[in-house]
Formats: sequence, structure tokens, C-alpha cells
Amino acid sequence: MCQHFVPSAKGGAPKLAVSDEAALTGILFVLQTGIPWEDLPQSLGYGSGMTCWWRLRDWNAACVWVQLHQAMLTRLCVHKQIDKRCRAHLRQRVIASRIARRGVESSEGLGKNRWVVERTHGWFAGFGKLRIRFERRLDIHEALLKLAAAHICARFVDRWC
Repeated sequence: MCQHFVPSAKGGAPKLAVSDEAALTGILFVLQTGIPWEDLPQSLGYGSGMTCWWRLRDWNAACVWVQLHQAMLTRLCVHKQIDKRCRAHLRQRVIASRIARRGVESSEGLGKNRWVVERTHGWFAGFGKLRIRFERRLDIHEALLKLAAAHICARFVDRWC
């Protein structure tokens, strides 16, 4: 899943102290629990928090998370679990996506509005690292959001495909 690393100056691939799979598991552990990177226990075998952070940064720069998310969406489309054409069809019929306000019944404006389900926010809030933004760097926060989106899609792929 992850990109190949740049060869070392000696001519071969660099020797990684922590495997890519262990680093990915460490990143997912931090994403789920919300612990700071420096508090990731090395006894779990994921390497240090900084190792996982560096891999997250490098893989984000290599667009690994976007490709993973796109692969999950494609698989869901192939198994007819989502239809990307729906959004375009709704736009053609001038049906807007909106979030329901308090006190507005869901049947009000039927055919004029498509009420966006707020459970997506709940899915993202289920990841401890995304509940409150502690990451100072935008690229790391963006990488965590992309990984969380791919992880959410993977749940549906496991369930339906």
C-alpha cells in the first residue's frame, strides 16, 4: 500500500527499523485513541511516535491516503453500494444539499432539499485524534482526515463487498 522509499546512498533500499505495517498500525492507534504522538508506547511494537508521524507525513506527501480512499470508493461503486451519479442528478434537478435547522421537519420542502445526515460528523468524531484538533501542521491534520475517511469507507467495504 505504501510507496517505496528513496534508496540510500549505499545503493540499496534503506533498512527500516520498523516495518510499514507496524507504522501504519501505530498511526491508526494514535488516530483512534487520540493520544499524543510522543506518548505512543514502544512496547506495542509500532515504533516511536515520531517514526509513525514521519511515515504519516511522507505517505501523505506521496498521496497514499487519497489513493487508498479512492480505491475504497471504487470498490463500493463496483459492488453497487454507492452511485456517484446521484449527486450530479440531484444538481440537475436543482435539489440542494442542506443541513436541517432546529425546529424544521424533515418532510418540509420535500423535493426541494436533500437533508444531509450528520452521522458523518459522528463517524469522524469517533476518532480521538480528530475530536479536537491538536495538530499544528495542516498537512498532518489533513493526512489524518484522509486516513479516517479511507478507514470509514473500509468499514463499508468489509461489510458489503
